[in-house]
Amino acid sequence: MSKKPQYDLMCKFLIIGSAQVGKTNLLTRFIDDVYSESHIATVGVDFKFKEMKVNGKIMKMQIWDTAGQEKFRTLTQNYYKYAHGVLLVYAVDDIQSFKEITFWMNSLKQNGKTDLAIVLIANKCDLEEQRVISKQQGEDLANQLGIEYFETSAKIGKNVYEAFQRLADLAESQNNQKITLPNLTEDNSYKINLTSNTRNKKKGQECC
Repeated sequence: MSKKPQYDLMCKFLIIGSAQVGKTNLLTRFIDDVYSESHIATVGVDFKFKEMKVNGKIMKMQIWDTAGQEKFRTLTQNYYKYAHGVLLVYAVDDIQSFKEITFWMNSLKQNGKTDLAIVLIANKCDLEEQRVISKQQGEDLANQLGIEYFETSAKIGKNVYEAFQRLADLAESQNNQKITLPNLTEDNSYKINLTSNTRNKKKGQECC
């Protein structure tokens, strides 16, 4: 006889976003509570498992860490249709990663399921001196997209567990519900002032 699983449900989650926004470190902070100053770019996809309580149930989370480089984007899109939830990540010190949230949302709409839980993550919030995207801009974007928002830092562990917990909660509660992702265009799809609080990004910044 096959052994009965020690969990009530299993969900697959993705961490997506542009290169070097700290996706891998978010995952390793959540899974192992560790952080690495060195950065090796993810090639294709990688995944880890973690179990957590969600609404009185034990959920086994299979979490996929995806490459943000353009050459891997077609590959990572193949995983969207299997996902129950997504952490959509940009870095507060990288204006381009913020602008590219439109691309990632369109990609999810075209390739993912309709009953998809999504949480917007503003990572590297410990880098206040290098910040170019304000908290208000992040919140405005999340409100316009109709998704929830967390500011995180994998480096100091701020809000990482809370963001994953909320994603799991949303995925479980949406199990029998349908949601519709908003229609977006890549040029000015949402009106957020990117000029305020903007400084040049420092090169060589470590992911967190």
